Amino acid sequence: MSVRLGDSRVQEEILRPILFYSFLYLATWLALSLGLAMVSAGDPRVDLTVVASGIASCMGGVGPAFGIITFDWSQVSAAGKMIGFFAMYIGRLELMPIFLLFIPELWRND
Repeated sequence: MSVRLGDSRVQEEILRPILFYSFLYLATWLALSLGLAMVSAGDPRVDLTVVASGIASCMGGVGPAFGIITFDWSQVSAAGKMIGFFAMYIGRLELMPIFLLFIPELWRND
């Protein structure tokens, strides 16, 4: 199956980075959502909708989420706020520059 843009076929060299970035974004969202779900497991007001929308809101910078974090994160634990902070940090600076910091081969040795 090929992807077309107008009348031309999009090359695989162009599609591969797009798919990689999409996978990395979704994997990061899933990992942070699971982390927030684990630290909020004791709170009966926090369900999967709250967790998923909260992390998506932080990563995308799109505004309010659902549930108890609709307006603010004051009712979330400190660990949950740190996970939200990390998601917002990644969302503001984009994924690639953040994850490139963790690759030692790209560090400069003087």
